[in-house]
Amino acid sequence: VCSSDLLLFTTCILIAVGIFSLYSQNLSIKPRVEEGVLDLSNWEFERDGIVELRGQWGFTEGITNELMHIETFKQFASVPGDMPIAHNKGAGTYHLKVILPSDAKRSLAVDVEGVRMSNTLIVNGQKIHSEGQPANSREDYKARNIPYTSQFTTDGHELNISFQVANFDYYKTGIHLPIYLGTSDQISKRQMIQIIFGASGVMIAIITAFIFLVVYFSFNQEKGGLILGSYFLVWAVLMATTNQKLFLQIFPESPFITLVKIRDFAMYFAIPLLIYYATKLFPQTKKGW
Repeated sequence: VCSSDLLLFTTCILIAVGIFSLYSQNLSIKPRVEEGVLDLSNWEFERDGIVELRGQWGFTEGITNELMHIETFKQFASVPGDMPIAHNKGAGTYHLKVILPSDAKRSLAVDVEGVRMSNTLIVNGQKIHSEGQPANSREDYKARNIPYTSQFTTDGHELNISFQVANFDYYKTGIHLPIYLGTSDQISKRQMIQIIFGASGVMIAIITAFIFLVVYFSFNQEKGGLILGSYFLVWAVLMATTNQKLFLQIFPESPFITLVKIRDFAMYFAIPLLIYYATKLFPQTKKGW
């Protein structure tokens, strides 16, 4: 194996891992939701920061507008995780009670990164935000899954958060990415950082692809440059349509289901490209299969 090719291949892997890691920031260990309740009675957002609403939320099958009480929770669902319904198709409502430190009036916000494939956010009985149109039937349902932040004001020591969720299109459903709660300023800053990281990852992938393709068409015509250039172009598409969904942030009127299909195609196309390049780089490995 040529040392330059090996270096190129290693660089490719490291860049891909680095780009992917932009979406994998870990927060410190913080309170968890237990049986539909998150106790933040000793939590000060200004001092302790944003909290992830991770754990076991109360769950009822079907779309409901009722404000559920903790005593009525008979079923729970993991967040992040799949919605506990048959065949991952249908509708359900997630419920969470947050115990706040005091009755002081405060401006809070949530950062919702991904709910398959439609959802309505309800806070203290008030509808705050909708993506798509969750419904109990396919006829009344409309898919749309875009990250968003929503602000609201509370002056009590309890916060009741519900998500009405429905999916009749995708093979997985539920709140599949984290939800974060913090002050309005904290959530706004977090969203801005996420968008900057996402845009940076897309630009790095595009620039890397451009370099490989220029080398291929201008100099040695080696297939490796063409394959790697194509691979990073696919990566750019994948990152622009995943998590923060930068493409939909820029072009919000784009058809959502079409975007999902493009993303899935990019996901399934990227791995074969890398495997094909690896077999060209290490031909003896292919012979041993």
